[in-house]
Amino acid sequence: MKTVICPALVLLASATHAATPTVADFARHGEFTDVKISPKGDYLAATSEAGNKTVLVLLDRKDLSSGTVLQQPSNNHVYWFEWASPDRILYKRNVKSGAYDFPLNYGQIFASDADGTDHGPIFGFEGTERTGATRIRSNTGEQAAGRVIDLLPDDARHVLISQVPFSRETNRFSTIEKLDIARGVRTKVDRLPVRNASATCDLEGEPRFAAGFDESYDWRVMYRPILGEDWVHVSELSAAGFSPRRYAADGVSVLGLCPLGEDAVQGVCSFNTETNELSAVIQHDEFDVTGLLVDPVTGRPIGAYSHSDIPKVEFFDESSPFVARYRQIQAAFKGQTTLITSATDDGSLMVVHVSSATNPGDFYLFDTRTNDARYLVSERSWIASEQMGAMEPIEYEARDGMTIHGYVTYPLGSARKNLPMIVLPHGGPHGPRDTWSFQPEVQYLASRGYAVLQPNFRGSGGYGNAFEEAGYREWGAAMQDDVTDATLWAIDQGIADDDRICTYGGSYGGYAALMAVAREPDLYRCAVGSAGVYDLELMFKRGDIRKWMAGQAYMERALSDEPEFLRARSPITYVNNIKVPVMLIHGGQDLRVPPVHAKNLRKALKKAGNAPEWLYFPREAHGYYDEKNRAKMFTRLGDFLDKHTAVRAARVVAP
Repeated sequence: MKTVICPALVLLASATHAATPTVADFARHGEFTDVKISPKGDYLAATSEAGNKTVLVLLDRKDLSSGTVLQQPSNNHVYWFEWASPDRILYKRNVKSGAYDFPLNYGQIFASDADGTDHGPIFGFEGTERTGATRIRSNTGEQAAGRVIDLLPDDARHVLISQVPFSRETNRFSTIEKLDIARGVRTKVDRLPVRNASATCDLEGEPRFAAGFDESYDWRVMYRPILGEDWVHVSELSAAGFSPRRYAADGVSVLGLCPLGEDAVQGVCSFNTETNELSAVIQHDEFDVTGLLVDPVTGRPIGAYSHSDIPKVEFFDESSPFVARYRQIQAAFKGQTTLITSATDDGSLMVVHVSSATNPGDFYLFDTRTNDARYLVSERSWIASEQMGAMEPIEYEARDGMTIHGYVTYPLGSARKNLPMIVLPHGGPHGPRDTWSFQPEVQYLASRGYAVLQPNFRGSGGYGNAFEEAGYREWGAAMQDDVTDATLWAIDQGIADDDRICTYGGSYGGYAALMAVAREPDLYRCAVGSAGVYDLELMFKRGDIRKWMAGQAYMERALSDEPEFLRARSPITYVNNIKVPVMLIHGGQDLRVPPVHAKNLRKALKKAGNAPEWLYFPREAHGYYDEKNRAKMFTRLGDFLDKHTAVRAARVVAP
């Protein structure tokens, strides 16, 4: 069946969805996370969740029912893959450890032929080399992480990788090596001159730029103008915070990201290696550019992504024929975010990922010759976009005049007035931000009848360095005021019923939720902290941040190391102010925020006569990865919020 969705593009079939989402539906991980087409268009590869692992599926494009599944060990997850030649694919996987809420990357690189044969590790501690018909272990015990930095499209046999030694030392210098994708044999090309550096190659695949933090944690950009000669420090690029990414089609200019303007909002910059001139290409007043958009055929940068209120794509190279195609696709899927994941060498076939705040993501195969878009798979086929709540950008003024952005998600079919509301501050807090995107947790709460308010308080990322640094040493103070002011804004707008507001968050969001009811005891009806930080002094004694390279310095900069300051900004100090019902959720193997935070707060609240509801997962970490645990957490969370806001779940079916 064909459905015409615009005069230029035709959609062939579409996703089918379940009728009514259940708690388990919101708790499930995505089924398909990525799809890419091979250079000649003969094959498709996709990552798919399969129980406690993520496998790589290799398919014949002309017969999608015919293919091979590259199985992985339990708790191993394929998270990156690329076609390195028309019939050979590389991939990396990470391992889910009980001590972490997300899989860990051990830097190994695996390879397989398109039919699933000749499959195995080619780099890392399991890496092998092949001699004749026999594979031998070549780097047994090698403790290093590999990253593919250039696929060398003109060389079907090799890719360029960087090798970073695993070490607790800060003095880790990467080496650049050419890796044989069939035999696993490596040839050293260079050694980067900056510790923990990333490399940028020219159009011929030669490493030309190295950028990273030196031993003093200062940003340092090095350039090698003549191959084989010494690297040169480009002081003006270091001072500008320029992060080189890709060479332009002219082979002379290098494009990258750098902070621009008085508020140091991240934009796109271009550095001309012949004139040594650094110039701005794309610049915004309030929102960061988050990445470069490249032509999927040539690999050259042609535009940039930014996430203002909603995701945005801008082009700076109109000469690329891909730009017109991209605009055509954007018009066809109007109101959604489109991303080209891959394309054939001739650009005739492209894989398109389409998503929105209500659509978890669908993949289509776009034929540029016929203008047909054929539906392939969905990330979460069981979620129906039309049954999700609308997520709308908001903007309000904080009490000191600073402009704060954020989002409100409304329950489906609501009048958007006088609603029960959950105030949901994000974690981090410095660097992360909430975005206009599908968020299962938010949609779950909206499905229970709640409006969900997500303020990007000062200190959040995405709005320039000045905005992020405005949150330093403002935990529990101006940052918390921004959350309070968001709540008061929602009441003043008539969105929220001021008698039915609760606050909930994870990690820093859990901290903010508990500080909210400590500082504003009459504004909220209940509070839920998940994996939250409740004692700031304890952060300097327990947890893994203090063990990071520069972790201690980061905490001193973002917080303080003064005990009196830390006690004055900790929720546990104010348990006697907390009068509303509290729920605490934590994982027993949380290394980021050890469970002693929740246990101590629970004890203190009990002593104050306000025993919290308790949900403890002994084998979970800083978050809840197991789907059954996530479903249990969602159910208990929803029941707790309903109880204290007099809301009854009507649309979600309990598991």
